[in-house]
Amino acid sequence: MNDTNPNSLTPTPDRSAWKTRHGDTPADVTIGRVGKVSQGRFVPQVVSRKVWGRPDTGQDGSWFSLNHADTVVSGQEPETVGGRARLTVGNLRHEFYDLDGDRTEWAMVFASRPGDNVVRFRLKHSADLTFHYQPELPPEEVEAGFRRPDNVVGSYAVYSHRSGNVRNSRGELIEVRRTGKVAHLYRPVLIDANGNRQWAEMTIDGGWLYITMPGKWLDGAAYPVVLDPTFGYTSVGGSTRNPQANQLVAWTVGGPASDGTLDSVSVYVSSGKAATCGLYEMGASAPDALVEVGSEIDPTTSGWNTWTLAGTISVSSSKTYAVGWKHETGFSTYNYDSGSGTVYVNSNASTYSAGSLDDPYGTPTGTYGGRDPSAYATYTESGGATERGPFTPPFNRPSTGAFPA
Repeated sequence: MNDTNPNSLTPTPDRSAWKTRHGDTPADVTIGRVGKVSQGRFVPQVVSRKVWGRPDTGQDGSWFSLNHADTVVSGQEPETVGGRARLTVGNLRHEFYDLDGDRTEWAMVFASRPGDNVVRFRLKHSADLTFHYQPELPPEEVEAGFRRPDNVVGSYAVYSHRSGNVRNSRGELIEVRRTGKVAHLYRPVLIDANGNRQWAEMTIDGGWLYITMPGKWLDGAAYPVVLDPTFGYTSVGGSTRNPQANQLVAWTVGGPASDGTLDSVSVYVSSGKAATCGLYEMGASAPDALVEVGSEIDPTTSGWNTWTLAGTISVSSSKTYAVGWKHETGFSTYNYDSGSGTVYVNSNASTYSAGSLDDPYGTPTGTYGGRDPSAYATYTESGGATERGPFTPPFNRPSTGAFPA
């Protein structure tokens, strides 16, 4: 079990549920009873909900729930131990607690070998969500600078098909979506009483999430054994890439739903050197003409970095676009998830110059499909400013305008 000191969950007055909030775009997380489903009893489930806008905007938000259907609760009552909500039913103890302010841990503690190697969760979610599997990276992508941590291999990134931040005509922020990422379901790990660890396999099929535990490992394990699924709440991708200096990288962000003017582009950078970003118009199969470029930024700390673009830059609903990036000497690190977008790399671009990008983009030396970078663009349309992109299909075009994938 993860030994990080947990934050305290907040129980409801009747102790049938515990609540917390997580993430840079906050998610309300309810553990235990929700509504009338459990008739007032605590049940082993997690329900996560993100309301993207202010309560008075009528935004219904995104949500998903996981319920361990094989645990049938009758008269068992939960308890709180060290900030953790606990429920024991037969051979299995469920423990829920917070990690680091943006993750929820659901530890399942088996007192003896379980009779089934597969743990089943009933999965329900709002219609706008897509669950993207994060496979192990092939050697050629690792060589190209892509990185995926062990706990992200075999995990799922959860995205809404709607993304971006929206301001109304008065400049008030009424939606905060950024990339549209709702959560990350990390790769589950098994830990026995002697500290031996083994990854379990997680798959989603229809309305079910399955965790398969290796039978041979369970046979030889020292009990009790902990199965440790973790759910994270952040808009940032779980994988990274380290482009080399002078490489011109571009990420597709689609096109706006209505004509307007571009204000800025934003990228989440985990670490990096001074860099320049801009926007390219997409050609038939790659980025083409440079629309505009921003001034140089030096992202000295991890976080969102925004490049403000000069002048009045028209963007058209009949065209699609890509965010371009180049940095100076050394390595920079940007974040992404496996998804539906495309990353282009031009290793033959010109030497880095602050506030300048190649025009046109040039011929890509590498093209990587199925990538959703932690990036978005900001444009102004009639009625206000809208930050958008990228999106994950299926996409229902919102009335406010968007950068669909």
